[in-house]
Amino acid sequence: MPLISLIAWGWPVKIPMINGLASQLLMVKGDTAPLGRNWYLTFLRRNPELRTRCLCIMDQARHDVTDKKTLKH
Repeated sequence: MPLISLIAWGWPVKIPMINGLASQLLMVKGDTAPLGRNWYLTFLRRNPELRTRCLCIMDQARHDVTDKKTLKH
């Protein structure tokens, strides 16, 4: 499953990807009701071992693109 591989490799997983997986699992169980708008917040509260992360490397790269010293070189 691609989602599990992304998690194992340490790549960020976006909420729509988790939403799709959760919807598929619910359909297999026979539950066709749509998930709520902020269902993932409750999911994260119930599973504290999971947490959201910031991509600091990407933030640094974005900073470097706008840094005048970097642009001069």
